[in-house]
Amino acid sequence: MHPKYKDKELTGFVISNNNYHFIPAKAEISNGKVVVFNDSIANPIPVRYGWKNVPNGNLYNNEDLPASPF
Repeated sequence: MHPKYKDKELTGFVISNNNYHFIPAKAEISNGKVVVFNDSIANPIPVRYGWKNVPNGNLYNNEDLPASPF
């Protein structure tokens, strides 16, 4: 899969440290991989994408199929 996104930036990601209090995260594509981060979390453990009742994610593969929530 060659990830890509639509709009100005990737959306729909949240991350947490080990207490599982999830906060919004920024994401970018680097060398064919999605890198997820938030400056307030030094060592993120879990990451979620599209993990809402009404997800707002915009991550797609090279066939223009949307990524499934995870």
